[in-house]
Amino acid sequence: ALRLEAGCALLALARTRSLSVTSVMGPERWHRLGDCMQDEDPDVRAKYALKVYRELMRPFNARKTMAASGAPTPYLVFRKSGLPPRFCPLLALAALDANKANASLAKNYLTSMCRRLRHCAEELKQPHVMPEAQLPWLVHLLAHHAHFEEEYEEDPCLPTTQRCLDFFLSALLAGASEFDLL
Repeated sequence: ALRLEAGCALLALARTRSLSVTSVMGPERWHRLGDCMQDEDPDVRAKYALKVYRELMRPFNARKTMAASGAPTPYLVFRKSGLPPRFCPLLALAALDANKANASLAKNYLTSMCRRLRHCAEELKQPHVMPEAQLPWLVHLLAHHAHFEEEYEEDPCLPTTQRCLDFFLSALLAGASEFDLL
């Protein structure tokens, strides 16, 4: 439970742009955030996936973007800011979850997030927000995963890496009509 609380707290800090936590975090610590998606406790994995999803969806949540009367401006800015889209691939690590319910929930979260990102990117004309643009982050995450070298020595076909990529791509392609960046 302590791992879950630490991971959730880091996600909340990562969405605080004024603290520049994501620039200070560095790639190694970003990889460690992904480890919470593969915790030994299935409850931790499920709650962490939900937290990642909620933090990614925060800017699209109408309740979070409404101004509360009397609230200080820094609080309002913090309340409606969300995680950068590069955190989206963390959900793809759920492909390796032994609990099929957790994997299914994470896939639903990822599919919903991809649809929302695609819609916003098209509406705002910002291609860097497209969910396809998050694929390099997933490849980076998988290439630096703790089990990557062990897996490559056992089987050069990298079956678990392939499962994560398939998981992400199937969520990415669900319901989309155009794939400009793929």
